[in-house]
Amino acid sequence: MQEITTLNFLDVESKQPAVAIIRAAKGMVAVAISVADDGDAEVVLSYEDCQSLVTAMNAALSLASSE
Repeated sequence: MQEITTLNFLDVESKQPAVAIIRAAKGMVAVAISVADDGDAEVVLSYEDCQSLVTAMNAALSLASSE
């Protein structure tokens, strides 16, 4: 898999440093999230499932920006 990006940010609820790592290969996208004191999670999604996640994230962004 090829790494696409690594995003460093502060988790809003816990105030802890966090990182999101996005990787991809043909037909799949991996998303890893790590919060300093809460551990890691990684999922590998099919292209179609990633499209659904992006659609849901866009809807969440619209809601978040309206409040």
